[in-house]
Amino acid sequence: MDALDEYQIIAGERDKLLKVVQTLLGMNVPNLQILVTSPKVSDVEHVHGLLRKVGPFGIRNADADRDIAKYIEVEISRAEVIEQWPYILRKEVEKELGSRAHGM
Repeated sequence: MDALDEYQIIAGERDKLLKVVQTLLGMNVPNLQILVTSPKVSDVEHVHGLLRKVGPFGIRNADADRDIAKYIEVEISRAEVIEQWPYILRKEVEKELGSRAHGM
């Protein structure tokens, strides 16, 4: 399940899905493998706690951060409106966006 944190909270939909996952885990089905991806969100963290046989691992690393920074740099250089900004301001925006990406 990718981006579980993005699943609708409205009308308790994410809660329903989390309960299904908990039920599946409680059945002790042989060879059942579940991979959940999500940033840290409290209700999703509870399910991650149940899935910790392998344990959580972060996908954010220096390589991902460099790739994101390069992507931001290229996209900013392509934006005609931003191209007119002073160089220092463009670099400041690049730096700020990169620091807030957190591997995403």
